[in-house]
Amino acid sequence: YLNLSGPPCSKGKMTYRLGFILPDDATAAKVVEQVSRYHIGKPRGLTLDRFSLTLFELERNSGWNQAGQPVHEIMLAELSWPSPDFDAVYKGVPVGRLAFVTSAAATRPGEICILPRPDIHRENRLQGDEPYLLPDGKHLLYSRQEPIDWSRSIKDSESPKMRNGIYVYNLTKRTSAPLLNDSAGSCEQPASSADGTRIAYVVWPKDRKTSHIWIANTDGMVRKQLTSGNHYNWTPRWSPDGTKILFETTRSGKREAYVMDADGQNQTSRTPNAPIAHSPSWSPDGLRIAFMSHATNSNANIFVMNADGSNVQNISKGTTRDSEPVWSPDGKWIAFTRTSTNPPCPERMDVWIMRSNGTGQQQITHNAPGIWSSSLTWGQTVQSQSAGGGR
Repeated sequence: YLNLSGPPCSKGKMTYRLGFILPDDATAAKVVEQVSRYHIGKPRGLTLDRFSLTLFELERNSGWNQAGQPVHEIMLAELSWPSPDFDAVYKGVPVGRLAFVTSAAATRPGEICILPRPDIHRENRLQGDEPYLLPDGKHLLYSRQEPIDWSRSIKDSESPKMRNGIYVYNLTKRTSAPLLNDSAGSCEQPASSADGTRIAYVVWPKDRKTSHIWIANTDGMVRKQLTSGNHYNWTPRWSPDGTKILFETTRSGKREAYVMDADGQNQTSRTPNAPIAHSPSWSPDGLRIAFMSHATNSNANIFVMNADGSNVQNISKGTTRDSEPVWSPDGKWIAFTRTSTNPPCPERMDVWIMRSNGTGQQQITHNAPGIWSSSLTWGQTVQSQSAGGGR
């Protein structure tokens, strides 16, 4: 399979990164045939072994410069995927879908990309945001904008024209159905309990000056508000046993990771000493929590701690901004986002994976400048449910 990044952000030669997932019986001839199907020209000087390809040139009839003007040139393709340690890195990667949102910078809504495995880029796509793969391996929750005619309780100039509702997507039939909405605001950030019977989600009022966590049955009925106050609460995640909910809040004046009982009682901080705690995520065994933290806005990393808040460790140790950690279904891997810059190109954000101790870091997407991948979820497929674990 060929994964092609682009277009470029400046004039001159176009450098593309090409990613191949090769079967054991792959031959150079087969690769040439597959590359040619993408209409990017035939490679020259290609050599092949089991898991790597050499550098080569591709003739391309047209491309785009930063102004959107067509150009004619030669592309230099760097074949750095899979990496030389493919066997070591990917041996034992769990079968399970990885989904995320791809959008232009921080623009919303975006497009949800659903991969059958982190190392396979054959994907389903649908318009939406904040995906969450359900434990049955057959469905995905997500939020989507809906048109709305608000009551005139606030000034027309301040009244939003859209609100978000929560939908469920059937991965087999590729159909969507509405699940949750709220006449008082937007429903966003859905997350399912491990047994698939309950959903936690966030409700934002019209003015978006606060947000609160609610729960409901999977059919959208029997709703209950769990948090209150004049602050933000969001990113709910169920504990694997369904007795607690991990979430992010600003009630102390900074972003912190809190845990509460599933009925909303006993809300306590797990990160009182962290400068900031963003996007907390339970491990499938419930023993650890991953989150993003940083002392400045420019250098954020993925941290892992025990579920009680002890033994905090920086595992990603990146030099830009690492965020949004999610665990693989077996708890051995963590997917996360990482930003990169190449001035004067716009910042981009890609999906990476690493082992739960921070080793074996591998880039999954290779976005063009100005394109962000975010809102990750890693769930089971039907075939992998017997392997245990959730997200």
